[in-house]
Amino acid sequence: MEQLERNFCEENEKNFEKEMSKLLHEQILFSESVYAHLPMGIEIYDAKGILRSINERALRMYGVDNPKNVVGTVNLFNSPYCDAQLKTRIQNGEDIILEFEYDFDRINKEYFSTHNQNTMIYEVKVVAIRNKEGTILAHMLLTNDVTSTKEAEFRTEENKKNLEMAMEAANMSSWVYNIHKKEFGSLYGNPIVKDNMTLEELEKMLHPQDRMPLTRLFSRLMNNEIQQGQINVRVFNEHEQQYRHYESRMRLSSQHLGKLLIVGTQLDVTEKIRMTKKTQDLLAKREIAMRVSNIVHWDFDVQTRKFESYNDPVNDYASEKLLTVEKYLGVIHPEDQSLVCDAIQTMASGKEFNINFTCRMQTRHDESWQYCNVIGVPFEHGENGEVIRFTGFRQNISELHQLDEELRERNYKMELTFKTVGMSYWDFDIETRQYRAFNDPINDFDPEKAIFPENYLNAAHPDDTASVRENIENMLRRTDKEFTLQYRSRTKWDREWQTLIVTGIPAERNKKGLVTRYTGIAFNNTKWDKMARELKEMKEKAELSDRLKSAFLANMSHEIRTPPQCHCRILRTHGQLRRPGRKRRIHEHHRIQQRTIAPAHQRYTRPLEDRIRNPRTQKRKIQSCQSMYRTVHHDTAQNHEPRCHHPDRRYAPRLLGIS
Repeated sequence: MEQLERNFCEENEKNFEKEMSKLLHEQILFSESVYAHLPMGIEIYDAKGILRSINERALRMYGVDNPKNVVGTVNLFNSPYCDAQLKTRIQNGEDIILEFEYDFDRINKEYFSTHNQNTMIYEVKVVAIRNKEGTILAHMLLTNDVTSTKEAEFRTEENKKNLEMAMEAANMSSWVYNIHKKEFGSLYGNPIVKDNMTLEELEKMLHPQDRMPLTRLFSRLMNNEIQQGQINVRVFNEHEQQYRHYESRMRLSSQHLGKLLIVGTQLDVTEKIRMTKKTQDLLAKREIAMRVSNIVHWDFDVQTRKFESYNDPVNDYASEKLLTVEKYLGVIHPEDQSLVCDAIQTMASGKEFNINFTCRMQTRHDESWQYCNVIGVPFEHGENGEVIRFTGFRQNISELHQLDEELRERNYKMELTFKTVGMSYWDFDIETRQYRAFNDPINDFDPEKAIFPENYLNAAHPDDTASVRENIENMLRRTDKEFTLQYRSRTKWDREWQTLIVTGIPAERNKKGLVTRYTGIAFNNTKWDKMARELKEMKEKAELSDRLKSAFLANMSHEIRTPPQCHCRILRTHGQLRRPGRKRRIHEHHRIQQRTIAPAHQRYTRPLEDRIRNPRTQKRKIQSCQSMYRTVHHDTAQNHEPRCHHPDRRYAPRLLGIS
C-alpha cells in the first residue's frame, strides 16, 4: 500500500515538473535569470499548497539557509495566517493582496524553522498559475518585506498627525506661496490667505503699518538673503469690524527641483496680545494704586525664609532685593516684635493660616513710627500639600489709626452723653423689618442685637400699643415725613412705666425715591413728666389755698379782724420788755388785757397763722408778714418807748414766733 502511494506521489511530481517546464519555456518572464534576481520573494506552490520553488530573496526574507528544508515540505494551507476563508479564495484563483505582521516566534512553533526572531511587515500577492484551458496548476506568492518602508510611512503619518493635532490645539494654520506663480495656497486649517490669492490682495487686508514690513520680508526670502522669518501683522476682520493680530513664521523651501516655495504658519494671537496689554495696564494701575495708597505687596518663600516685596521702604523700593527675617525685625517696634515673630514662625512652618496683625515700623525713610496693617494668605502649595509661599499686603495706616482713635474717643463721648441723658439711637430697615438700637433696654443694651417690631409692641403700655403699631405701619408704608411719638414702655430693666419720646426721619431712599431706612432717637422723659405732674399738683393746691384764704378774709368782719390783732401784738411786744439777768416783769393791767383780748384774737387769727406756717406757702408769705411786723413794731416803739424809764432795759419784740 505504501509502495503504491509512493509511486503515486512520484508520478504527480513528474507530471508537475513536466507541466511547469513546459509552462516556463512558454513564459519568458520566468526564465532562470529573471526569476532569481527579481526584487521580491517568489514562491510557487502546487494546487495542493505544497511549496515547489522559492527564490533567494524569499529565503533571506524568511531566514532559511537551505531551500531543501522548506521545498516539498511547507504547505501554504497549513500557515497560521491562512484560515478557511483565505484558503477558499486561494483555491478559487482570486487575486489576493495581503499585508500583515509576520511573527517569526509563531512561525517557529507552528510552521517551519527559521533563525529570524523579530517580526516584519509582510506584504504578499497571491497569483493563480493556469494553463491554456484555464485550469489552476499552481499558486505563486509575490512577497516582500516592507517593514522599513511602512515604519517610515508610519512615522511620517504619525508625525503629520501629531503636527496637525498640535496645530489644531494651538489654533494654528499653514499656507504656501509659490514664488514663480506668485500666488498663495492653503495647507492646513483656516489661514487668512485663500487659494490663488496674490501678495497684493493680501496687503490690502493688512493694517497700513504692516504692509511694508511684510513686503520686505518676502523680498528677502525670495532673494535667498534669509532662510526663515517671523512677523506679526494685523488683519481687518469684517465680522468684528476690528483688527486681529496674527503671528506668522515662514521659511524658504526648495524641496522639488525647479519649484521655489515659501511655507508659513499662521497663529491668531489677538487674545494673547489683548491679555498682555490688559496685564500691563493692571500692573501699571497696581503700581499707581500702591504708591498712592502707600501699600506694599510682599511674598514670603517658606524654604528660603526670605521676603520679596514691591514698593517697600525696607528694601529701598528695590523689588529685586530680597529681605531676610532679621532685616524685617530690625525695623519693627520692640513692643511689636513678639507679635511679628509669631506670625513669621507660623508662615515658616508651612501651615494653612491667614495672617492679619497691626504693628509699628520705622525705616530710614520715616521720621516717626508708622502704624502698619499686615495681611497674608497661603498662595502656593508643595507636592505634599504644605504651603511653600505666602503672599499679602502691608498698608501704612498711621493717619487711619489717628482717625480711628479720634473717632473712638468721639463715639465714647457720644455714647456717654446718650447714657447720661437717657437717650437711645435707633435705625429701622424696611426691607428686613428689623431695628438696630444703641443704649436701648429692649435689646438689653446690646447694639449688635436686632430688634423686631413685636418687641416694642410687647413692651408698650396697653393704652399706647395702638399708637405704636400705627407708627410702625406708617414706616412700613414708606411714609416720607418726620414723626414724633410719645408712649409708655416697661422692660425687665424698669420697675415702673417709662415715658418715651421718639422722633424719626427718613434716612435713605432707593433709586425710585422710596424710603428704605428710618433713623431717630428715643428720649426717656419719665423724670420730667413726673416733675411736671408734681408741679401741676402743687399749683392746684396753692391755687386752692389762695382761694380759701381769700374766702376766709372776705367773710371776716373788718372791725373784728383788725383791732384785736393790733392789741394782741402790742401786748406781746410789751410782754417781751426785759432787763438782762432779771426775770421779766409784766404790769397788772397788761396781764388783764392779755387774758381778755388774746383768746378772742386766737379764735380769729389762728387759721391765718396756720396758712402762713404752711411750708409750701411760708416762703411766699414770709415777706408780707415781715413787712407788717416792721410797721407794727415801728408804731408801737414810738408810742411805748418813752414809757420805759429803765435804761438797762431793751425792746425785743417777737411776732408769731418769728424773730
